[in-house]
Amino acid sequence: MPELPEVETIRRELERDILNQRIGRVEVLAAKTIHGKTGDFIKQLTGNSIAGIDRWGKLLIFDLKKGGHKLLIHLKMTGQLVYKDTKKLVFGGHNISESDLVVPNRFTRVVLHFSNHKALYFNDMRRFGFMKLVEEADLGGVVAKSYGVDALSPDFTEKYLQKALKKRAKTTIKAALLDQKHLAGIGNIYADEVCFATGILPNRRVNTLSVSKIKEIYKAIKRVLNLAIKHGGTTFTSARRSQAKPAYALAGFGEAKEAQSQFLAGHFVRSDGAKGNFTQYLKVFDRTGQKCLRCKKGIIQKNRVARRGTHFCQKCQK
Repeated sequence: MPELPEVETIRRELERDILNQRIGRVEVLAAKTIHGKTGDFIKQLTGNSIAGIDRWGKLLIFDLKKGGHKLLIHLKMTGQLVYKDTKKLVFGGHNISESDLVVPNRFTRVVLHFSNHKALYFNDMRRFGFMKLVEEADLGGVVAKSYGVDALSPDFTEKYLQKALKKRAKTTIKAALLDQKHLAGIGNIYADEVCFATGILPNRRVNTLSVSKIKEIYKAIKRVLNLAIKHGGTTFTSARRSQAKPAYALAGFGEAKEAQSQFLAGHFVRSDGAKGNFTQYLKVFDRTGQKCLRCKKGIIQKNRVARRGTHFCQKCQK
């Protein structure tokens, strides 16, 4: 699932391509993807345009020019957004395979057709992702019902983190960081990286953490997420995980022309042609069996914490 840095990368890339384009036609191929009435969804979007794109945690918020509505998009586990015009194909979200470069495909659920022969495709293999229209006046309540503060918003302060963790005192720090109702945006990758950065075992109970250690966690969250955004998010290829043909895995956007030429290399290329990859900066995630980069003595282990595969160094994390 794309986490905050990946969704922020998607937001920035989409803003460059789709703002102010008139939506001429809306095609809903899977009604389940639409939260709400499909007819109303199509009616509100047809003839409208996107004035801006915001983000709250892992949630994308499209500001529609007319009608006083916001379009919410959550990619969940396997969602993809693919923008296509006459010259390029720009995509982001879940791992992209070679077959995904052809759109629409069997996983395409919704298509926004712009008036200039361009289109935005919402693909979702497992159908957990959604698109939802909400009235602008109701946005705050809708977001607050499901999500805590955004991990990079001004409202996320050290004091807020202390209060949020106090509510999860008996759980593990990994589970607390993953709880979107208290803090929106952190997923499995960055929870592991934050724990490593602060020398805390992911299965450590929140009520054992000192005030000074919580302060370290707060600073690490900001530092790790901002660094990941700077490098376009975290990208993996299937070649790293197996000897199979590499998938064009990504956590941001890449152009089809670049994708076709670099697909076998398994690289992630953003739409500006730059390789966006935080993978080389990961200290612990996906490094099972490798020597710890900090203490040089421990070997990175993987276990299940909060029902998620979790990476840590038993030697230098306590």
